[in-house]
Amino acid sequence: MAEGTDNFTSPENTNESLWIGNEEFENLDEIIARHVNPMAAYASELLDFKYYKPNVEGIKDKAEDILKEQKKENPGGIPYIISAAKTYPGKFLLSYISAAYLLSPRVRYSDIRGPQISSADVR
Repeated sequence: MAEGTDNFTSPENTNESLWIGNEEFENLDEIIARHVNPMAAYASELLDFKYYKPNVEGIKDKAEDILKEQKKENPGGIPYIISAAKTYPGKFLLSYISAAYLLSPRVRYSDIRGPQISSADVR
């Protein structure tokens, strides 16, 4: 349906199914309750997390600078931070330096889907 047309029929008034991925929903209220609200809650938890860094804005270089500084302060630790990815709306950046990578940070952009996190490595 094109935006701005007068012929819009609400999905509640038809026999059409509503789908997100391979999940079927009966109406928009069910989508909000089972899909939108849980994702918003997970995002809110991340924003309140003690290692969330709002000033990084999901920029790899900014994350690397913070991680390298944290690694210098605590060489035996595995520093990590989380930030919202400005260039990838709806994604968060998980950045860390493990013992195996020494001062070469690993950076990961991730979709928030509750307990499951689908992601791609960025180097």
